[in-house]
Amino acid sequence: MAYVNKFLNWGITYKLVRENNVHGIENLAEDKIKKENYNNQEINEILAFSYAQEYKDIFLIGTHTGMRVSPP
Repeated sequence: MAYVNKFLNWGITYKLVRENNVHGIENLAEDKIKKENYNNQEINEILAFSYAQEYKDIFLIGTHTGMRVSPP
């Protein structure tokens, strides 16, 4: 909803929309999930699966550099 709110405010600024109907709506609370890193055994099990080599390489780069998917 935050992105919709910002988008509609932008639209008001440029006179593309008349009003922002989502202004004041509260965002839903997200449950925080404790994330754990893969251990070496789990990494080896994932790499043993028959993925294409390019996917394995992307996975290895992500696991060894700390790259993580994060919410917008």
